[in-house]
Amino acid sequence: MKIQMKILLITLLLVMVAGTAIIVVNHIATRNMTEDDVYDHMSTATESRASHIETYLDGGKKAIKQLSESIVIERLLLAGKDDPDYSGKYNDAIRRLKRTAAANEYIYGVFVLDKNGTIIASSEEINIGKDKSSDPYFLGGKEGVFIKDAYTSRNRKIDSIAFSAPIFDEEATVFLGVVVIRVSMEKLDKITTGKAGLGEGEEFFLVNKDDYMITPSRFLNDTFLKQKVETFHSGGEPEDIKHLAGYRHEVILCKNYRGVEVLRIHVHIPEMGWCLMAETSTEDAFAPRTITRPIVKLHSGIEEIMKGNLNHKVGTGANNEIGQLSRVFDEMAANLKKSRKELEDYSRGLEGIVKRRTAELDRKVAESEQQRLAIMNIAVDIEDANKAKGLEIAERKAAQKELSETNKKLQDAVNRSNQLAIEAHTANTAKSEFLANMSHEIRTPMNGVIGMTDLLLATELPSEQLEYAKIIKKSGNSLLAIINDILDFSKIEAGKFELGTFDFDLRLTLEDMTDVLALRAYEKGLEMTCLIEPEVPALLRGDPGRLRQIIINLIGNAIKFTAQGEVALHVTLDNEDNGMVMIRFAVKDTGCGMPADKLDILFDPFTQADSSTTRKFGGTGLGLTISKHLCEMMGGQIGVESKEGKGSTFWFTARLNKQSTSRKMEITTLDNISLKGLRILAVDDNATNRRVVAGMLSSQECRHEEVENAATALDRLRAAAASGDPFRIAILDMVMPEMDGETLGRMIKDDPALRDTVLVMMTSIGSRGDAGRFEKAGFAVYLTKPVKQSRLFNCLMAAIGRKPSDQTPPNRIITRHTVAEKSKQKARILLAEDNIINQKVALKVLEKLGYRADVVANGLEALKALEMIPYDIVLMDVQMPEMDGSIETYSDHRYDRPRHGA
Repeated sequence: MKIQMKILLITLLLVMVAGTAIIVVNHIATRNMTEDDVYDHMSTATESRASHIETYLDGGKKAIKQLSESIVIERLLLAGKDDPDYSGKYNDAIRRLKRTAAANEYIYGVFVLDKNGTIIASSEEINIGKDKSSDPYFLGGKEGVFIKDAYTSRNRKIDSIAFSAPIFDEEATVFLGVVVIRVSMEKLDKITTGKAGLGEGEEFFLVNKDDYMITPSRFLNDTFLKQKVETFHSGGEPEDIKHLAGYRHEVILCKNYRGVEVLRIHVHIPEMGWCLMAETSTEDAFAPRTITRPIVKLHSGIEEIMKGNLNHKVGTGANNEIGQLSRVFDEMAANLKKSRKELEDYSRGLEGIVKRRTAELDRKVAESEQQRLAIMNIAVDIEDANKAKGLEIAERKAAQKELSETNKKLQDAVNRSNQLAIEAHTANTAKSEFLANMSHEIRTPMNGVIGMTDLLLATELPSEQLEYAKIIKKSGNSLLAIINDILDFSKIEAGKFELGTFDFDLRLTLEDMTDVLALRAYEKGLEMTCLIEPEVPALLRGDPGRLRQIIINLIGNAIKFTAQGEVALHVTLDNEDNGMVMIRFAVKDTGCGMPADKLDILFDPFTQADSSTTRKFGGTGLGLTISKHLCEMMGGQIGVESKEGKGSTFWFTARLNKQSTSRKMEITTLDNISLKGLRILAVDDNATNRRVVAGMLSSQECRHEEVENAATALDRLRAAAASGDPFRIAILDMVMPEMDGETLGRMIKDDPALRDTVLVMMTSIGSRGDAGRFEKAGFAVYLTKPVKQSRLFNCLMAAIGRKPSDQTPPNRIITRHTVAEKSKQKARILLAEDNIINQKVALKVLEKLGYRADVVANGLEALKALEMIPYDIVLMDVQMPEMDGSIETYSDHRYDRPRHGA
């Protein structure tokens, strides 16, 4: 067998020597004849593919240009989110994008970017909302039709290029956005990488302007934008580069990126800066195609067989002598392979017998060893079990002892905790009682100081004493506010702060409250408005006192920190269900604002935005903290929005119960006169004030309009009079640009067609003597802002419902005092107060209001007085000797007559 193999190899060697000689001779003779054919073949194939690539890019540019001119995409970009047909325009654009994506198997994404670079519509919903303002296809697409160079998409991991184009309006003057088509590189790969019959070593590929491969390599994996290819354009070429002149494209001999000597042709794609390269090994390029090539192949096949590769096939399909000789070599190699396989099979058989016998012996030895180890393990297990049992017994005894000690300590801790709980409860009770007593003992003398000061200010005083009295009142109010904040905060800290639950009218509550605050605003020359949206329910259940406390704190702060402009309270409905409502209150001012770094600490106790010793405004720093706790107790939240120098908006929400649906809000009217159907015109340059008036008038089902200046008002009044349906009432603001309300009123009264119009003056700058001046100008009603809804209606109906029998002369102007006097009732009042000073203060205040009251010193006396006289109202102190106000109120339910106020 071995001798035959040697003879065969010698024969092959001799044939190989002879064949090599023939190959060399023929190769030299034919090489010069084939070079021109090879160059022409490579040049033609490369140029054809380059042309195909340019055609493909032109097709993409035409497609993106056509899509950018689509009317449905233009309509989407022109429509805003508040457009009622925005949804339809959006769906039309999405269908257009999806049709474009489905038209080509290589397109995987089509989307529209607005002028800021945000995706607003896409064939793939996941892309919507992404910011692409810095992407080349947006930046280039803004200037014209653009092709983004090859890249790998982040999300889809697809090798891609992208086409983009700008979108303009119909006149092609306004830039609206950019449309983009993303295409996979698969089509370019197919155009580029097909074979052209240049041999086994041939390869076509594209490189980008940075000399990186962007189409696949036949010989390496994962080369996209990773494999750099030297294009020899920089001028620093190696010495072994040979340029072949006389061809339309660059033809060079060089070593390629794999280190193989190749013949290469470069064809440039100018638009993209790409370069299409065709390479083939010099061996394939210059091997003759007829005689020498089969011999060369035969030679290389023989070398493979001599290396021991008996699977290599040398044979060719030719029917000449070389083909027959090659097939003989294949048969010889097959016989050698067969003989070698038989020998290997025999060897494997012997090895198998030895392995089986060895395995059997190893198995028996292993079984014996396992039996020995099992016996040893049993003995060890028994010994370990005995040791473990002894340890377990010891551990159980130790654990039992430790458990007994732990139980004893636990019982001691429980006893101590119970004792501490009793002590804490006692301390809390004592603290609560102390706070209640402190509240009463501090507020009682303060009430006397402030009340007597008010009475003193109502008397005739010399200027110096008047100034001193005003300082006393101001200082007393400041001290009372500080005491109230500290006591409230102490109750919150002690967990004793509770909310009441009462039926109340939200609108009346806010109107009463803003009356007081408006005076402070007017003193500083500020405009103050209160706008309650119509959908906000009025009849609610909750704690109106604490609600007022929050709003007064926020509005008071706004007035304090606003030097000019306005302070506005805006009340809206957040949400509601069958039994509850969430109301949002926002206090906006045009004051100094606050820096951003102070906003997070505003609601911390004892904290103010300005904590320096030179700060302009006072305060304890507890008001916002207490307001925050109150909001949270009402199921709401509180917050602030502010910019330094731009004003602030403090807002909070409160969850309140609705009153029974059987109750309805009633507005007291005079003589049952209705405003229904009446035409009313309101004139005010402030948009918020116009909304407030419109909201009030809407509830009366009257026909109302609002305008912003005097000129427009005159036009509306004259047009209505000419049509035979004039405005019955005109509500005018005093301070307006170009023409104020008083001048406008005089012009209306001077016009014969308009003189019957009832004029109402609503001003925020009222002062003594104004009512008389406006009365002479022809005004029927004079009111100062903010105006209560009920007060406005009563004044309007009093003005249009005057009768000859009325005691007030027809030309006398109506004010809030006129209506108050008409609706005033004589009431029987009982005052229960043990403090003499407070009795005097209360009686004097009631007397100035036009009422009289009887006085008792405690709850028992109050009960006796109620048994004799049916009082309408009982005013009582909470803490009194004999019987306090809360007990007396509970006891007095049996009378079921008077209304109590504590």
